[in-house]
Amino acid sequence: GSCPIEPNVSFRDALRDRAYWLVGLLVLQSCSSFFLARNEELLQTYPTIIYFLTMLVGAGGNAGNQASVRVIRGIALGAVTDATQRQFINREFKMAICLSGILSLAGFFRALFFRTPFPETLAITSSLFMIVFSSVCLGAILPIGLKKIGVDPAHSSTTIQVIMDIMGVVITVLMSSIILESPFGRTLTSKFSF
Repeated sequence: GSCPIEPNVSFRDALRDRAYWLVGLLVLQSCSSFFLARNEELLQTYPTIIYFLTMLVGAGGNAGNQASVRVIRGIALGAVTDATQRQFINREFKMAICLSGILSLAGFFRALFFRTPFPETLAITSSLFMIVFSSVCLGAILPIGLKKIGVDPAHSSTTIQVIMDIMGVVITVLMSSIILESPFGRTLTSKFSF
């Protein structure tokens, strides 16, 4: 349930609403630690991935939160309605593609600047593209979905951060496994290595 921002809502009700949500997210966030532990061998073999993990997860959280705030604002101002939500989501989908490309390019040059080996640079860049793309799309859809089930869309800002922490780790590990450890990935990186 949600607690509307009104003077007649007691402090206790507002505290309960927020505390339940934050404790639930805290428990959910433990999933990323579990996933990292399950892929310890990959991360020990390619420790550079760990050095960039904060950047990757942070970019996802920031991009998703930005999209979420835009939709929440649109809902509050009446710009996002049942009639206009598809148009809003389509626009954010296009934005996701563009932002993913821009941030991936920036991430690529950052990895090169730190003299990251090319296979790891490719894994980091690919992960960044997928993380930002999924976070912008999810950030646009989540407030609308929460509103439809009767939950305050404002909760999507904190929720997207936690979801992208988990998804960022999962996407990074999966993309790194594909690019760094699969036969296809090894062939790809050997053809493009400098």
